[in-house]
Amino acid sequence: MRHHQRRCTGRQVASSSVVIRGTVQLASAIATAIHSFTSQDLAQVCVQTWQQLHSDLRQHQLTRIEQLRFRRNPQAYLTTLEKLLV
Repeated sequence: MRHHQRRCTGRQVASSSVVIRGTVQLASAIATAIHSFTSQDLAQVCVQTWQQLHSDLRQHQLTRIEQLRFRRNPQAYLTTLEKLLV
């Protein structure tokens, strides 16, 4: 999946969205290649499963944001955590 996206977009590395949401994109890419879906097929999605997946992806995204903030300025990040702790 990453290889094909790099070839299509001309990027040197895979985008972070492929890394984070790769399992969803890969499954959707395979499914749409095998079978074309109608609006009725898409309307039958279990909302609770979708919400759980969306929540997991959001939590993963927030974790990556925190890691980025720490790498950019570790001292400020740790100071903020200390203030929250107190």
